[in-house]
Amino acid sequence: MLMVFGGRLQFAVAALRRGEGVVWVDAGHPLPGPRLEAVLAASFATTTSEAASQPPSQPPHPSPSPPPTASTLLKNLTTFTPPTLPHLLALLAHPLPPRTSLLILSSPSSLLPPPPIRQHTPSTSTSNPITPLINALRRLAATSHIALLVLSQTVTQLQPHGPAALVPAIGGAAWEGGVGGRVVLWREGGGRFVRVVRRGGRGVEGRVGGFVVTANGIEDAPIMEGDRELVSGRKRKAEEILEGGVRLGDDDYGWDEGDEVGMPLLGPQTQGSEDVLVVPEEETETEEEEGWEGEGEGSGGETPRGGGEDGDARGEEAMGERVGLPLSP
Repeated sequence: MLMVFGGRLQFAVAALRRGEGVVWVDAGHPLPGPRLEAVLAASFATTTSEAASQPPSQPPHPSPSPPPTASTLLKNLTTFTPPTLPHLLALLAHPLPPRTSLLILSSPSSLLPPPPIRQHTPSTSTSNPITPLINALRRLAATSHIALLVLSQTVTQLQPHGPAALVPAIGGAAWEGGVGGRVVLWREGGGRFVRVVRRGGRGVEGRVGGFVVTANGIEDAPIMEGDRELVSGRKRKAEEILEGGVRLGDDDYGWDEGDEVGMPLLGPQTQGSEDVLVVPEEETETEEEEGWEGEGEGSGGETPRGGGEDGDARGEEAMGERVGLPLSP
């Protein structure tokens, strides 16, 4: 099973050109039918022009049947749109149409239920929905002798002691055990790039290639010097690359030098939900000592009980200076 992050139309066109059947299971976005038909027709036009430009080595023999067209080959395409995960599992349990050689599963993560809320006591009744899905896909590939192509998105995963990382939307030990290859497609600096990060069931660091999207489909594009410097300048080390995703450094968040000039000044009372913005002043101990200098009694950490109004006022003033809050009237 091959897991990719784009370019599913090219795989379908290649299988249809060979006269084979393709099953398209779309769980997320609808199949772009006009785009698929246009790419398939453009591939026929390219093949015809290349054959006409070459001199014939042998006289052409009359073919017993007319050459296939794009509309004829599209009859070998079968589409399904399962509304839920049980519908998808039931579909994978049934036999496929004849001459099927490729099954494309688009966005299966949209059918998975949200992860349960973590509890203090682990519950044994909750099962992982990814396990029956990967088992059904592996069983179908083994019994039908077809290729499986899964299109998945990436999600941001926060690291406890490091930057965020882009990882596949579907993961886990059970899923990774059934994925034979993974191809990542991304855009950066106005260019489109592709890279193989998993091959033969093992993570690899493949070379980065470029491509362009045209009216006829996807075409190879050489990486220019500017793009090469951009890609090589942002290349991560081996320990900074997650299998199936690339870590995002601090410079990838769009925070450039000089952005802090336009930031509003934060007062001492401004405090976020996670980041504490109230910073204690450097002379906190000195102010504390000055605030407790009075006629009252008591130790340094307690409020003087018999200090009178003067001691209370100074105590409130010292407290207000320490936390940065306005004095109460």
